[in-house]
Amino acid sequence: MPSGKHLFPSPDPATGGLVLPALRALAAQTPSLTVIPHEKVIYDTAHNPAHVALLSGGGAGHEPAHAGYVGEGMLTVAVSGEVFASPRTNQVLAGIKAVAPSLFRCPQVSGRSGEPSFRSRSITIADDVAVPRSRIARVGRRGLAGTVLVHKIAGGLASQGAGLDAVHAIAQRVNNSLVTAGVSLDRCHVPGRPHSDTDSLPTEEAELGMGIHNEPGVKRLSPIPTADDLASDILKMLLDPTDPERAYVPFAASDATVLMVNNLGGTSILELSAFASTVLSALDSKWGIKPVRVLVGTYMTSLDAPGVSVTLLNCGTGPKSQELLDLIDLPVRVPGWHSIPSQSPAQTIAAAETLAPESSVTPSDIGLDSRKLISALRSGAQALLKAEPEITHFDTIAGDGDCGHTLCLGANALLSLSSSAESSGSGPTMRQIADAVEGAMGGTSGVIYSIYLNAFATALSTPASGGVSPEVWLRSAANAALDSLLTYTTARPGDRTLIDALLPFCHALRSGSTLDDALSKAREGVESTRGMKAGVGRAVYVEEGKAEGEGVPDPGAWGVVVLLEGLAQGWRIV
Repeated sequence: MPSGKHLFPSPDPATGGLVLPALRALAAQTPSLTVIPHEKVIYDTAHNPAHVALLSGGGAGHEPAHAGYVGEGMLTVAVSGEVFASPRTNQVLAGIKAVAPSLFRCPQVSGRSGEPSFRSRSITIADDVAVPRSRIARVGRRGLAGTVLVHKIAGGLASQGAGLDAVHAIAQRVNNSLVTAGVSLDRCHVPGRPHSDTDSLPTEEAELGMGIHNEPGVKRLSPIPTADDLASDILKMLLDPTDPERAYVPFAASDATVLMVNNLGGTSILELSAFASTVLSALDSKWGIKPVRVLVGTYMTSLDAPGVSVTLLNCGTGPKSQELLDLIDLPVRVPGWHSIPSQSPAQTIAAAETLAPESSVTPSDIGLDSRKLISALRSGAQALLKAEPEITHFDTIAGDGDCGHTLCLGANALLSLSSSAESSGSGPTMRQIADAVEGAMGGTSGVIYSIYLNAFATALSTPASGGVSPEVWLRSAANAALDSLLTYTTARPGDRTLIDALLPFCHALRSGSTLDDALSKAREGVESTRGMKAGVGRAVYVEEGKAEGEGVPDPGAWGVVVLLEGLAQGWRIV
């Protein structure tokens, strides 16, 4: 749910609220832009007066639309109202005057003496398909993120010197070929307005077809569907030719289709990109559509709404389709457009796959009982999974909260490897174990485990002299791996890291201690981190005294001990 917290909790309309400072920031980014403060108009002073001028606008809160698209190659003027409020007529007139001043200095005679006369065309964008036809017969469809593609294509054609009729015709053609629908996990919150529970959706609900002014959607979804199901629901709205309420634009596999996945304002870039990938897969597998252009980013928002919208543009086939694609690819100089000409997604993915390294496994079998090894891996992994809530709790206090999750990724990789090895009847090599963990774990812990396990595998792959026993070889490899790890990290005992548990364990093995004694040393090491001041790692950045004051151990060191004790238990039970 939206927090209701803002950098500007109570914007003062008397000083321009949020809108005027935002417009001034856009002008600061692009020297050719000028703001008319009292009318909240921003326009391009470098506009060629011989070219068609494009004016657009609406309420604020949808940034970068519309003001962020003013500049060479897109809009000439944008007029902004207050948040979610349409601009006034005199604001629009001020925008027209800004780019056509001569018409108002030397008015021509038109319907009434003294009125300026100039040719103009208007278009109302209507790309929303979520609301059924039967409900909007009188008011028409809403304009959503597809608006930006009209700006881009019509603005591009105007910048090439096309006439008014041609620019209007291509804008209308794009408008007639657009469909958009979206989903949000919650409503947005408008700065300066009181916040109440009724402003938010329940935690377990999402809303399909929510508008960009906080108006309700067409359907509540509970529980929140998976990303795959959300993508399927949205695409069905956009593409189902049998839906009499929404089948506005027909699409065929042979059509040149443009996909835009738009952030409604509060979705992380990571999730947005992952959802775009989900949409691409569903378009291909369920509808046979492979977009020829893919645009993913923040194009038209609803303040901080945690949602996405999906827009499809059918460019058709043949030369006419290429004209639209060329105008989408045309470089522009505007603050809000950051997309670059795109290659076909299928080609991009194929190119990336050719770079994937070939798998290489170095044997490192020293005659260990495969049943014991598989049992140890399974037991260690299960111990980590069981301890995850505890480790996460410690790391929420003393770090960034992801240690438990990261260790679970490695644990699940070990479980998968042990299951595969058991079904094949042979134990995994240490190199396979290292590769599995390295491929699954991220973060600093993942790097440290990867370095240690790969060094351990290398040590085991080096023939030992003198025919030593497997036990001695393992003790030696454990310490060789530790020595290798210490060349890559500055962490040492006393720094409040996993080294506080791993180093005493390995040194105890080196000195000839039993496994139980070595585990005791590891346990003593992790207990020593309670109240210890961090020397390296994320805990350094935590509020001073917080971790020490609450007496929690280092979560990474705790995870090492849990893993070691789990491995030992699994080894012994077979």
